[in-house]
Amino acid sequence: MPGVTFNLHLFLLQEQVRYFKEDDPIQATILVIAIAVIVVVGTVMSIVRRGGKKKVVGGGGSSSGYATPKRFSTFSLRRAARPYGLSGEQNRLLEEVFRNDNVTDPARVLQNSAVLDKHFKRAYKSIDKGSRNTERTQQNISKLYILRNAIEAAPVHEDVNQPVENSQAIIKYGKDNYNVKVLVSKGDNIVTEIPKSTLGTPLKVSNGTNVNLTYLSRSNNSYNLTCSYVGIEKTEHGAGFQMNSNGNPKALTKRKYRRKQVDIRCEFFFVQLVESGKGRKKTSKLVVSPKKFSGYVRDISAGGCSIRTPVPVQAGSRLKINCNLGHNNQISVLGQVIRINRSAAGTVIHVKFLKVPMRAFNLINTLVFGFDENPEKKDY
Repeated sequence: MPGVTFNLHLFLLQEQVRYFKEDDPIQATILVIAIAVIVVVGTVMSIVRRGGKKKVVGGGGSSSGYATPKRFSTFSLRRAARPYGLSGEQNRLLEEVFRNDNVTDPARVLQNSAVLDKHFKRAYKSIDKGSRNTERTQQNISKLYILRNAIEAAPVHEDVNQPVENSQAIIKYGKDNYNVKVLVSKGDNIVTEIPKSTLGTPLKVSNGTNVNLTYLSRSNNSYNLTCSYVGIEKTEHGAGFQMNSNGNPKALTKRKYRRKQVDIRCEFFFVQLVESGKGRKKTSKLVVSPKKFSGYVRDISAGGCSIRTPVPVQAGSRLKINCNLGHNNQISVLGQVIRINRSAAGTVIHVKFLKVPMRAFNLINTLVFGFDENPEKKDY
């Protein structure tokens, strides 16, 4: 019976078309076009329904529908990246990084340093493995790190600026600074490791004493917060230094490059600027002293480092610094001492890098960001 009905409909349609063709060709053409449009629309709707993802609406409700999966959007990325002041080339590189990972919420990713690092780590791995030209590879990796540091250094407001648990922080009491790890961060309650001096002596203060806490937020921005000491608190990580925050945190000036605490043996040489000739024939060159001194790099970034050494060093001194960043990655950079901290435990010199070769720049950033580690799971 269905076959008979279909044939009947077809016969009537053919007769109707023949009628218009004989009596009114324009109306016949319109009818054929209308039928074709109906067929095409029906086909497209069928494809969309089959390709969409089915979802249940209203939690426990019985209604259902089809939703097209979200995809990367260049417009959304450009809008989210606008506050960071990136150049045209940097915007295009960021677009490539996010497009390859199909990032559907670029604003959220840009505000979360840990998630952003995961995407950049995959891009780094792809560049490192995808080229046989060593020089070109180093250039591309350098551009990637310049972009990553530019995003981090941008003065963008964030809604959540609390300390991040398991991150490093500094407690300042009097004239002394103590490096600690944040164990608990819930509202006004903050618990860190018990501050200890370089000799291992724990900090002892009375309840209610004010201390300053410098820490990094989830977006890796630096903040300073005045806290009052409450007492020793037991945590799952052991005894902790419990504090209550007083007031709101104060944002600190952002560094141009991310810094990481390390403990790496190094050697350095004093560098002198030697001038010769007069007038237009006057020339100058840097001469490296053959005498070698040793120390330990305490923290490092692509822009500088701090070194603990027993050697008396004056501010303004130029140094050639050699150290091994691990995996036989030897680097050599030129720096200048901008500040010195002296204590009974020795001298800590703060060095600003003056000349960093591209390979050294990439190796330092790889260490700081941890991109040489195994890639983690996707998190959009």
